[in-house]
Amino acid sequence: MRDRPFPFPRRRAKLPDVLRPTPDEPRGASLSLRGAAGRLPALLLWPAVADPGLLLFFGEDDAPAFELCAELGVIVLAPQHASFDDAVAALEWAADHAAELGAAGEELLVAGRYATALAAHARAQGWPPVEVHRPCAAH
Repeated sequence: MRDRPFPFPRRRAKLPDVLRPTPDEPRGASLSLRGAAGRLPALLLWPAVADPGLLLFFGEDDAPAFELCAELGVIVLAPQHASFDDAVAALEWAADHAAELGAAGEELLVAGRYATALAAHARAQGWPPVEVHRPCAAH
């Protein structure tokens, strides 16, 4: 990880048209991250809004990730079956690559299983704040 994961660089990558969201639905892709113990599959969703934020979601299934993407208008990175160490690796990757994903702003949101622990980890590392999103009970 780089010394300063925040604020996000201002350059923004152009998304391939196949990944560009439409006004009616988000677009997604599957990718593999480097987890603590090897390959970490993840879902990546882009909302159909301009200048979205970035949220990492750690849950048992992907349905809440789609809901969060649509409801909050954020890019969602949802690593699957992640341990806490995997979640830390995913957070660091997201901080390093947020601008390339098209994220606007200078903060990361986290939600789900490791949200509070990840925010504490970021604080202990001297990072700018990582915000915890506490969705309603439906998520």
